[in-house]
Amino acid sequence: MPPVRAQYHREWHQDNLPENRRKRRESTRLYRARRSVDDLEADRVKSRKAAHKRYAQDREQILAYNHKWAQANSGIIQAKNARHRAAKLKAMPARLTPEQHQIICDFYRLAIATGLTVDHIVPLQGKTVCGLHVPWNLQLLPRRENCSKRNSLCQ
Repeated sequence: MPPVRAQYHREWHQDNLPENRRKRRESTRLYRARRSVDDLEADRVKSRKAAHKRYAQDREQILAYNHKWAQANSGIIQAKNARHRAAKLKAMPARLTPEQHQIICDFYRLAIATGLTVDHIVPLQGKTVCGLHVPWNLQLLPRRENCSKRNSLCQ
């Protein structure tokens, strides 16, 4: 694209950005309203299966890419881990007894021994609610289930 034409497109896009966003949002809203919940869930399942298939085919390449990204962005990863640790510390009440601290440690030991992960039933950093890092808010889940749960409440 010639430079003059490219400049024209950039300027037009900047001038019409709010209107285009509004049109795109409205179009998406109408599209979703026409689709049934079952259709949307079927699309999610189909998309997830396709992602798993791609991952199975290109596993080594994806892992190499992720490793390279993690090395190049170690500051981002450290900040995320620090934010999680701070949330966990902030979510741990000072009134916990030594026995309750021991139960929390036992949860993590058991998770390592069984190959499961420790999950917070009420997430520490949920969108609508924030839980506590206490024994009665912990459960053991398989890694896949815990990752798919993310920061949502168990149903």
